[in-house]
Amino acid sequence: MMPRNDIFAVSGESNMTRINLKELEKQTFIRVADYRFIQSARKLGTASKPPYKARQMDFETQSRRSREGINEFHYGQKSRIHIANNTFHSMAPTQGPSTDKSQPWLPLAGGGNDGWSTETEATATCFCGAVQLRFPLQAPGLVESFICHCVDCRKVSVSMFATNFTIADPYLTYTRGDNNITAYAQSRTIATGNTMTNYFCKTCGTLMYRASSGHEGLNAVRMGVVDDYRLHEGKLKPRVEQFVESRVGWLRPVEGMKQVEGSLWGAKFLQESKKE
Repeated sequence: MMPRNDIFAVSGESNMTRINLKELEKQTFIRVADYRFIQSARKLGTASKPPYKARQMDFETQSRRSREGINEFHYGQKSRIHIANNTFHSMAPTQGPSTDKSQPWLPLAGGGNDGWSTETEATATCFCGAVQLRFPLQAPGLVESFICHCVDCRKVSVSMFATNFTIADPYLTYTRGDNNITAYAQSRTIATGNTMTNYFCKTCGTLMYRASSGHEGLNAVRMGVVDDYRLHEGKLKPRVEQFVESRVGWLRPVEGMKQVEGSLWGAKFLQESKKE
C-alpha cells in the first residue's frame, strides 16, 4: 500500500484517482502538477457540497516542485496513473512536447505529438496518443466532409454539432492502437434508424470515428482528431450541413455551404447531387 502522505487523491461516489507523487518523480520524462494545481483541487474538495473529496497530500514536495518551475501535468510513455485498483500505461509517443514553433499547424494537443501530413495522406490521433489513424486526402478514399446537427451527434460529441469526414474502407488504417479501441453501438436514437457504431480510445475515451449499418464500408472520422490543423480549413473543409432542422437557433448556416434536411446520404439529396 502506498504511504498516505505521498498520495494526492480525488474520489467521487464510485471511483478514485490516485497519483503516487514519489513514484512519479522516479520516472523519466514526467512532470507533475505544481502547488497551484493542488490548491485548486483542494478548493474543489472544500466546497459546500463537494462532488470530490481532496485527501491528504505532501505540500512540502509540491511547494518545492513549484519553486523549481514544474507547472503542468505531462504524461509520457512511462507515466502511470492509478485509477481505483487498475493501472494503465499510456502508449503515447516517447518523445517530449514539441518546442518547434515553426509548425503551428501541428500544435501540441494532448499526449500525442507525432502527427504528420503529406499532399495525399494525414494522421488523426486520440487525446492521449495511444490510437492513431492514417487516411487519404483525395478520392476514392476521401468521400465527403460535412457538419452534422442531429441530436445523436450532439450527445456523443458533447457539443452542439459534429464535424466529420467520410473515409471508405479499406483506406482508413491504424498506425498504432488498433488493440486499444472499444466500440459502442445502438440504433434507438439514430434519426435514420440505422445502427451506429462508435469507436473510442479505451484509455482517454476520444471518439475516433463512427460507422453506420446503412452505409457499410464508410467511416465518419471526427475532424477534431486530425493532427494537421491546416486541413480543417483546406482539403477537409466541410461542404455540407446535414440535419439542419435540428440546428440550434443561435447558430447560423455556414455561408456558401449546402444545407440538407435529414441525412446527406438520403435519396433526395443524392438525386439532386447527380443533377449538378
